[in-house]
Amino acid sequence: MRLSRDGWVSYNCEIRKGGARGKTVAYVDQEGIGGSENIYGHESKHTLQEIEDYIFDNCKEQWSDYGIQCYLTINDLNQVDNNDPKLKEYLLTHMKAFKNRDIKAMEVESLIGWWASTTAETKYYSRKK
Repeated sequence: MRLSRDGWVSYNCEIRKGGARGKTVAYVDQEGIGGSENIYGHESKHTLQEIEDYIFDNCKEQWSDYGIQCYLTINDLNQVDNNDPKLKEYLLTHMKAFKNRDIKAMEVESLIGWWASTTAETKYYSRKK
């Protein structure tokens, strides 16, 4: 992971099935120009569906945290109380799209790209602290 000259995060990662020594099933490349994840190296659409199913089954909390960050950004806030009625209203539709596995209703270009970016950035920044 590295920062581009424009300040965007760029990285290349492998998605493996079965842990760190498992078979690589896809690669995700973020060019560092903002929102341009490329997913390649997968065998079929079935493989991508397996990755998406994993995300839906295991990353609900991560998606909720992302929703809170989106809310903060949209409303130009630094923090928000989790009991704020406006936040709860925003998260209701945000989480409903995730629960219904409706990628088109989710505010992401690519679910796999979002997950790879969020995971990579979280791991990178948690090491830096």
